[in-house]
Amino acid sequence: MPKPEELKTGILVVTGGSRGIGASITRAALRRGFRVAALSRSGELPAGVEPYADRVTAVASDLNNEEQVRECFAALDARFGQIRALVNNAGIHRAGVSARTKSDDFESILQTNTVAAFKAMRECYPYLKREGGVVINIGSIFETLGAAQNASYSASKAALSALTRSLASEWSRDGIVLLNVAPGYVATDMNTDYLARTEVTEYFARQTMIGRPAQADEVGDLVAGLLDLDLTLLTGQTLRADGGHSVAHGHLR
Repeated sequence: MPKPEELKTGILVVTGGSRGIGASITRAALRRGFRVAALSRSGELPAGVEPYADRVTAVASDLNNEEQVRECFAALDARFGQIRALVNNAGIHRAGVSARTKSDDFESILQTNTVAAFKAMRECYPYLKREGGVVINIGSIFETLGAAQNASYSASKAALSALTRSLASEWSRDGIVLLNVAPGYVATDMNTDYLARTEVTEYFARQTMIGRPAQADEVGDLVAGLLDLDLTLLTGQTLRADGGHSVAHGHLR
């Protein structure tokens, strides 16, 4: 299994790396000395990476396009050297009444959150196995919670956790470590209005040990910090980074 310092000899690929949690992971990894390729549909660099211009690149890639993903990884390997780590962060979330959810909508979430993530891992595998590597999947605590009106999203993240376990077992002989990091609610620019609602802030104060949602930069620091550790003993595991949300009974008042 690779040592943390060995990962920095190659490149770290972060999908969905231009904004939100992905941007935070990209910035945190750069601060720790990694070379990072931030993949996104837009192909834009995340804000705040200007001091690391020599170690970061942005790549436009649609993860649902299998051939495009394959070509993207091959080009990164040829240009920057071996891909040593992958953070599968790209994903979508839609909530809705399950009895009225269209099959196409259900399948589109599975396609992006699960199938596309699998394709990224599969296409990264030939590069990771050369000298060993790390894959960190970004899941969700919804994989274990009974979250009403989130059937498709919860199913997609539960499947990602299962993929992590299965591939960790299969690829361990190739020196590849896989880990699933499952955040709870995370504050980003896309959910500001929702998280500001009184009933939502009261819910977090009552239901989580930290009394609030996580910040994107906290998740970014955690993921980058994990990449700076020897993860051998954690391979295949899901780490719930949710401020105690999934284990708390709730603070009764």
